[in-house]
Amino acid sequence: MVHVGVPNLINLTEPSKGIGVLHLTSISNHLDMTEFLLSLGAQPDVQDKRGRTPAMLAAELGHDAMLDLLTQNHADMKLLDEEGKGVLFYCISPSQRHARCLQIALNFNADVNNVSHAGKPVFLFACELADQCENIGIRMLESGADPNAADQVLCVLSAYRADWSLVCVEGNSPLHMSAAGGHAECCRFLAQRGCNPKLKNRVGLVPRLLAKAHGHKTALKELQKAERAFAKFSKPGMVNPNQPWAVKLHDWSREHEEALRISFQLAEDSEASVENVSRETFAHVLQEHHAPVEQEHMQKIVAAHEKKRNDVINITDFFKGLQYLQKTFVLSSYELKTKKKTKGRKGGKGKRKKGNSVVPLPICTLPPDVMEKRQDGGPQFMIESYQPFTDTKRFDSDCPPAHPVEDDSAWYLDEPQKIYTNINRCVRTGDFESLCLAFSQRLSVDIRDRFYKTPLMAACSSGSYDMAEFLITLGY
Repeated sequence: MVHVGVPNLINLTEPSKGIGVLHLTSISNHLDMTEFLLSLGAQPDVQDKRGRTPAMLAAELGHDAMLDLLTQNHADMKLLDEEGKGVLFYCISPSQRHARCLQIALNFNADVNNVSHAGKPVFLFACELADQCENIGIRMLESGADPNAADQVLCVLSAYRADWSLVCVEGNSPLHMSAAGGHAECCRFLAQRGCNPKLKNRVGLVPRLLAKAHGHKTALKELQKAERAFAKFSKPGMVNPNQPWAVKLHDWSREHEEALRISFQLAEDSEASVENVSRETFAHVLQEHHAPVEQEHMQKIVAAHEKKRNDVINITDFFKGLQYLQKTFVLSSYELKTKKKTKGRKGGKGKRKKGNSVVPLPICTLPPDVMEKRQDGGPQFMIESYQPFTDTKRFDSDCPPAHPVEDDSAWYLDEPQKIYTNINRCVRTGDFESLCLAFSQRLSVDIRDRFYKTPLMAACSSGSYDMAEFLITLGY
């Protein structure tokens, strides 16, 4: 059929859900058929109507051998589905097979900082399930996941003009919920976007009292600032420099920045991205995209941006929002800040901050080019985890085999997939079995991880006397 049928028959998908032949073999975990189809030219990156690839379906079901086969045939681990989720989203599950799928995807450059279209980073999704699969979150951190990743859903909701005044049946507003959880940045964001900080719930508590009751000091400070600002601009005659319509326009423009830049480029008939446009083009593009701004306010925006520019508007300045909003209200103020270097004063004299100065201590890490590697290319400090190889339906900790010969599981069970973990993590958790397995393979007991720490250092820092004694007997 492949040779005499219609062209590219092997990669065609059915019309209702867009499922292809590799999707079906991945779901059924049929390795031989998948390998045969790939040899005939099947594309491993074919996507269904939800944007899912065979690799995503294999990872979701924990078919680690299938995922390994697809990656060996150059399946792209950076593809996203219709929700903006990469393959790592499908690996978050408490089973060992899903952990192996995660490691395979990471080995083939899956994006560990992938953020879905709903604004949720994959590492945050893993942390939400940390009570079930803590090891997955740790592996993602070791692979470079951003520990400061945050859910961006509030920014998306604000961009689409969400009503922040709504309350639940208990009378709690979004600000009440953020205060109870101690989310200081969320409290600041919601208060700036129009959430009433003095609204009482059914029990008669304002958000500030909820934050105080739960001991969230940072959130409490933000809510106190919000209450003062709310009281100030509620007085007659006071004009708020950060009008609600301006804040909504800024959030909307940042969410649609990519589409707006393309429209500005097309309107100017330019092959490259443009920075400056005329006021007519600027107003036309915003109206074409149904920007949440009235004509009167549009004129104010144009006037704020064309000062000293001779009827030309810089669109980068517009997206920054600093021409019509205060710095604390723009979205860039919520991004992680890096401290700038400051020049010293002349003569070495100047005002000094009170209190003890903290000298920054650089963290020295082992360069990848000098790191010792295993035969399969991985670092030597990542050792093979010991996995009990027995039939759990016949034997367990309560009913062990009477004699090692009685356990014949190796004759009819498949050998488990190898899992690698940091040797110092095994030291801290007291995993003697994995350490014995590693040292039986002639691994040096003086092995150092990327932070130059040896297993004995890790044992001493965790206060494990038995582990330290065990390591010393091995040759320290």
